[in-house]
Amino acid sequence: MLLSLDLIFFRLINQVWVHPWLDVLFTFITQAETWIPVWLGMSVYFLVWGKRKGRVTFLMMVLAFGITDFTAARLIKPHAGRIRPSRLLREYEPIKEKQEMLRTKILSMERVPPSLEDSLAVLTAQVRHFEDSLSLTPEKIRALEHIRRLDGYGGRWTFPSNHAANFFALAAVLTFFYRKRRWIPLFIAVLVAYSRVYVGRHYPLDVLAGAVLGFIIGRALCTLWQAWLYRKILGKQKSAETALSDESLDVKS
Repeated sequence: MLLSLDLIFFRLINQVWVHPWLDVLFTFITQAETWIPVWLGMSVYFLVWGKRKGRVTFLMMVLAFGITDFTAARLIKPHAGRIRPSRLLREYEPIKEKQEMLRTKILSMERVPPSLEDSLAVLTAQVRHFEDSLSLTPEKIRALEHIRRLDGYGGRWTFPSNHAANFFALAAVLTFFYRKRRWIPLFIAVLVAYSRVYVGRHYPLDVLAGAVLGFIIGRALCTLWQAWLYRKILGKQKSAETALSDESLDVKS
């Protein structure tokens, strides 16, 4: 059910709810190069004019980005093993075509060499792997045959989306420290996440998982920093109270 909804919304976002102007907009938004000047400008502002709050925000953003990017790309993606929608048929169709051609050749032969039977068995296993482990149904094939690739093919693995995870991790930090304007980073993160589906790089479930992962990591880091800060303040208060009690004892004596 969940994968069916994932495919339905992928087709709607990538192939139905489209417009030439949106093609330009989301292709621009989805590119990492678009945001480099923005992050550089924010970094300079936080470090030069942001005072202590800005420097702490910058540090939390760097940590959140680093941990989130590593977790999504190195730990989860290879183990999830979900192939990008932009690459799936590119990998599946040549294997399927070889399987059909070899099967046709074998059927036309009176005596089949064992090597050809082994090759067909290997190709059949590969095709079955695509169709079973990746839920490659006829409906999915039809949807991917009309995929709109507006930003190339990308890497092989798709779950979760690193773009969504990274932007929501940064949004989690920014909304923690700057709550009055929290809608701005959240709005940007949503646009970037949506753009990944629009340009054909990810399924909706990929960006949803990435958004949740990034936001949890970003907020967890901020919560740990806040807990450490509170503990430090309480420690100073206890030290001050101890010093005052010692002074009062000295006066009485």
